[in-house]
Amino acid sequence: MSADITLEQIDSELRATFLRTLIEDVLTAGARGGADDSPAHRRDMIRTTFAAIEGSVWLYREHVRSVAKTMDVLTPFADLARRERTFNVSERGAIIEQVRYVTLPTIIRLAIRQARLIAPSLSIDFSDRGWSDLKSSLEVRHRITHPKSKRRPRCIIRRHDYIQVRVRLNATIHRTFDGHRRKRFRVLSGRYA
Repeated sequence: MSADITLEQIDSELRATFLRTLIEDVLTAGARGGADDSPAHRRDMIRTTFAAIEGSVWLYREHVRSVAKTMDVLTPFADLARRERTFNVSERGAIIEQVRYVTLPTIIRLAIRQARLIAPSLSIDFSDRGWSDLKSSLEVRHRITHPKSKRRPRCIIRRHDYIQVRVRLNATIHRTFDGHRRKRFRVLSGRYA
């Protein structure tokens, strides 16, 4: 029976396993933080949550790339930007690939813009509170991973900041999933326009 398994099914299972692992990591970090509310566990929870967000965004943009390529709407420039790459030519004529870091909000916007080529009716409201909550939570994450002070290389996350990040991200995630559930219901029930 294994001969009946397609590459799409394998790819789908790998993506599901990857996403499941990210979610389990967030749940584990949350349980540790719930058992021992220490600054280290707060930092771990924020790092783990953003790793899950970044992993989910990566899955989304890879899916969009795959579909866009299949539909022949993926431009070489968009593909380079999505892969965070540019090229330069040296004086000797050698082509040099350069890695370019693209911020999380920017890569999300790029993925959405590319997704609109596939599904023009896709509507994302970047003025929504969830978008601003994600960006402000990202600032807290940056304070953890890129502390400015050399005297305090291990950033202390105040309980207030930690709670704000958790509340903002949880609310955003719930609103997002509720929206997807409603859309999926409309599709399954034939009420999708």
